Amino acid sequence: MDSSQEIRANENRTTTDELDRLWDSLPAVRPEEILGPWRGSEFVTGWR
Repeated sequence: MDSSQEIRANENRTTTDELDRLWDSLPAVRPEEILGPWRGSEFVTGWR
């Protein structure tokens, strides 16, 4: 199970440190790959 699957299995609850490790493990994307309507979900970190 990868990091994102582990977070989802924990009802999307995580820490900012775990998210930093997840972001660091992802490949870079080009701007045109992320422009447009957003689709997805949130990670619950307790941070406000």
